[in-house]
Amino acid sequence: MSESLKLKKEGRIYAFQRRYWAERTNARPYDHRIVNYFSSQRVDFLQSIIDFSEVRSALEVGAGDGFATYPMEKVLPRVFASDLSLLMLESNPAREGAKIQASAERLPFASESVDLVYCWEVLHHVSNVESAVAEMRRVSRKYVIFFEPNRNNPAQFLFSLLKKSERGGLKFSKNYLRRVCGAVGLEILSLQTVGCILPNMTPAWLFPFLRRLAFVRPLTGISHVVVARR
Repeated sequence: MSESLKLKKEGRIYAFQRRYWAERTNARPYDHRIVNYFSSQRVDFLQSIIDFSEVRSALEVGAGDGFATYPMEKVLPRVFASDLSLLMLESNPAREGAKIQASAERLPFASESVDLVYCWEVLHHVSNVESAVAEMRRVSRKYVIFFEPNRNNPAQFLFSLLKKSERGGLKFSKNYLRRVCGAVGLEILSLQTVGCILPNMTPAWLFPFLRRLAFVRPLTGISHVVVARR
């Protein structure tokens, strides 16, 4: 594919994603008991990898209506929440003055201005993944973290295949994530496959069983998580 055709295709994808998410919020709120457990599992795992006492400020990219903002505000002194969708940001529980409408590929922050930049299942929605990760690295002083769908998980594969807005998830293998980090100069501290709870779709009757399963699941986890150093 020529460079001009590639750029046009990326532009169409970006326009579709922007329209799609401007009109939608998540099926469950950030403080739903299943969502809250899902989010707390992730935060506990991250705290086992890096020392959060070193993190005084953080920027969440694609913060949406707060699935990650809510638990991260409990453990970090200052969290900024950015997203393209004003509708989602309206529901986000970020503190007063901490919500910013912004593209993942053009963050309105100075270079090395926050200790941690992170996102949860956002990169497969952007038109240029490398550009977005490079921008996250630029803004970070210390760490960059992102969760993305594990395409080898059967449920995630079918979801990505059948739902247009999730189609970008089909390329997210561990090797792909390593290449992206290498291309932008991030040092990977941890790359693991984790989780078995889908926050919006796990039925209440199944939740008690799933919460007893291990969080790190090398083959069947629903998401890959990258913890990297600038």
